[in-house]
Amino acid sequence: MRKLFILFCLILFFCGGFYLGWKSRESQINSLKEKLEETQKILSQKRKEFKSQIDLLKKEWAERKKEIDKLEEKIENFFKKFSKFTESGKPEEKRTK
Repeated sequence: MRKLFILFCLILFFCGGFYLGWKSRESQINSLKEKLEETQKILSQKRKEFKSQIDLLKKEWAERKKEIDKLEEKIENFFKKFSKFTESGKPEEKRTK
């Protein structure tokens, strides 16, 4: 009888410890879930910020590309006019030293 009582006490002790460990793990799991949700919120905010920055950079790049294209067109027109001027038979000015 005494052995049964000791065995019963040991079983209760281990079950109690298991229960406390389980509750501790549950609280750790809950805190990790909260941290995960917080991190996901921050991540989604950062994604939105980066996306808006990328969109802004794309717009700036497109504007600068248009400016470069316009400059290239002006340069091409200048060279066309210049080549017409030199081909028309008018002598090029020679520099004298």
